[in-house]
Order: sequence, then structure tokens, then C-alpha cells
Amino acid sequence: MNLAHNIITGKKTVEEACTAYGDIVKEKMNGGNPEYMQKLTFSSQENAADPDKI
Repeated sequence: MNLAHNIITGKKTVEEACTAYGDIVKEKMNGGNPEYMQKLTFSSQENAADPDKI
């Protein structure tokens, strides 16, 4: 979810997210505890309703 959010908001390209995913998995396999796997690193929006359903 965190990487998808970064792509959607323009913080990472798809290629950057793929590379980051590999790095995150490697860190976890080596005994680390990457932040991206601990929790969501973004907050929800208050007015995130579907504008077509309002």
C-alpha cells in the first residue's frame, strides 16, 4: 500500500517503486524490520468520498 501510494502521489515512479520493493524485501530477509512493512506511512484524507456518489 505504501509503495502504491507513493506512485499515485508522484513520489516514486513505477521503476523506483520496483527497486524499493526489492530493497525492502532484501532488508526483511536479512532480519531487518523495514518501516514500509510495519505500518502505513501516509494518513487518510477526510473528504475522500467518491465524487460520483455524492
